[in-house]
Amino acid sequence: MLKEFMSGEASLKDTFWKFGILGLLIFMAAIRIFGRLLAAQTMGVSIVRYYMHHFSPINPNGAALLWTLCYLASLILFISFCIILLKSVWKAAAAYKKSPILAFFAKVFTLFFVSVAIYSVF
Repeated sequence: MLKEFMSGEASLKDTFWKFGILGLLIFMAAIRIFGRLLAAQTMGVSIVRYYMHHFSPINPNGAALLWTLCYLASLILFISFCIILLKSVWKAAAAYKKSPILAFFAKVFTLFFVSVAIYSVF
């Protein structure tokens, strides 16, 4: 099913609801969890400020490194997922023959949800 999603061959319903809405919610939750775990280790300062002023390479904070890697990896995966999601919804909507209005709304709402998700993460 994941291969069908990534190639745009999954149904519009599955692409929009299962991968789109549910996938965005899961990614946003993961990013928020990793962000909070990272903030607890970095004393609430930004990542750049922490690594420039508070980080010691001689005695590194292993938890801060771990949560930084998890946070940055989840952000990269999230952006990649958003690009794949938009491409897949566009292909699934183009192949959807039952209602052109639903296909149009799927595109519009996917753009809206992706932009809101990206805005809320960054």
